[in-house]
Amino acid sequence: MVEATRLGLGSVYVMSAAMALQKDPDLIADLGIDDGYTPQVVVPVGHATEEIAANDRSDRYKVMRR
Repeated sequence: MVEATRLGLGSVYVMSAAMALQKDPDLIADLGIDDGYTPQVVVPVGHATEEIAANDRSDRYKVMRR
């Protein structure tokens, strides 16, 4: 995801897609995933359809001392 951003691409972490794949062994085989491997997460990468404004996350975490 970091590399996608560096390349000017968007990406999104989609865990529910991996959960759906785990229930369909035929689809896993169709996607070319080798036996013995199980999808844990799907990360679609591509160009965004619209520009998304960056969020200010500077105050997301606060360190408190007691």
